[in-house]
Amino acid sequence: MCRAVFHEGVFRKASISPVGVSLAQAVLRRGTASLVVAMAAVLALAGCGEAGAEPQGSAGDARPSFSVDGRGSSNATSGVMQVWEGEPAVELSLRGVDAAGNLVLLYVTFDGVESVSGAHTFEIGLPGETNVSGIGILEDQVYYSLRGELEVEMSGAGYADGQFAMDLAFDDGSGPPPGVPSEAIEPALSLSGSFKSEWTLDCRTRLVGFTGGHYTHDSPYCQSLTL
Repeated sequence: MCRAVFHEGVFRKASISPVGVSLAQAVLRRGTASLVVAMAAVLALAGCGEAGAEPQGSAGDARPSFSVDGRGSSNATSGVMQVWEGEPAVELSLRGVDAAGNLVLLYVTFDGVESVSGAHTFEIGLPGETNVSGIGILEDQVYYSLRGELEVEMSGAGYADGQFAMDLAFDDGSGPPPGVPSEAIEPALSLSGSFKSEWTLDCRTRLVGFTGGHYTHDSPYCQSLTL
């Protein structure tokens, strides 16, 4: 069973897409859409796959896999790439589960759809304050990223292949303290690992003349979009 615990300290006060409205009270918004997208992806992806099962195939196999050093691996990993027509920020969220069912979230904000494909190296920082961050939910405790590095190769065909290493702080229920740099926050644990994930495209165009955030996936822009 996947430990997908939603903690009001890290995930408080966010508005999320309709897929996650029923759990919106469990989400934090800290001035960026990236965390919202990550949590919406978790809610949208039913089930956690075969946590505890070792991925099958050779090292060069494209079969999805997620590994956390010292914590084992599973094939429970997937992602969502969210694009809004007319907005430059492109939000990628990746989720992965270790052998014990603990959940790791990684999310990245790209600057435009043209910058998605290819090899990237990112610095990981605080959720809501940097373009790349992470969350770990381990043994029913929530941790948020402080610093680290993410290397990822993005394919326009819907594959993400990479590795990560990050220090995380324990969330006591209030989330990252506002205005405090990550260097001043004591890390509680470090996580590193690798992944081969498949991601799906979630393209949206806002509907003119409607209120309440109405949108469509079937606009000419979304139908013709390639990454």
